[in-house]
Amino acid sequence: MGKYINYNSNGTLLSASFKDKFKELRKDGAKEIDEPEQFMDNLVLLGDNGGWGFAAYIYSINEFESFREDIGNRKHKWLKYEHAKDTAR
Repeated sequence: MGKYINYNSNGTLLSASFKDKFKELRKDGAKEIDEPEQFMDNLVLLGDNGGWGFAAYIYSINEFESFREDIGNRKHKWLKYEHAKDTAR
């Protein structure tokens, strides 16, 4: 597990909080979706780690399965984000 989105498509640093990161990604074109049953392109898992949020780029079936299992009961949202591949590091 290892590619995260910390900047939007314009190169602006995203906020650290889950709530603000969600708003900023939505403003940059991300769409909230229901939890997917299978891997798909441009998939992002936005998770809440308490004091900060993470936006994980789900770039493979293995990443998808690992993150789905590891997120557990933590607050999270699934997003489709056309800039995911280009902004993830």
